[in-house]
Amino acid sequence: MKIYAKNRNGLLQKFLGLHWHEGVAPIYFETRWGVHTFGLSYPILCLILNSDDVVVKSRVLKKGQLFIWDPRYKKVLEIPKPNRQISSVRVGDKIDLTITS
Repeated sequence: MKIYAKNRNGLLQKFLGLHWHEGVAPIYFETRWGVHTFGLSYPILCLILNSDDVVVKSRVLKKGQLFIWDPRYKKVLEIPKPNRQISSVRVGDKIDLTITS
């Protein structure tokens, strides 16, 4: 599956994630800590990728949730209000990722 994502690797950008950006494109960043949806008013799809861009963990996060995964993986895609095609992504799927600034 082809996904275009905006690069968000600055410290503040990683912390804010999709906050105050409802309806925007998916975002990409790298972290080994985890993600949260504290302060968000809508659910997001969070995909964790390995170094080959294969999905190793996938979770829909509702507002106020925390998601922590195996720290071997650091590539994160946060997708706001995922559409049906993106929601069909499963663990083991290869993502054709294009990162924009």
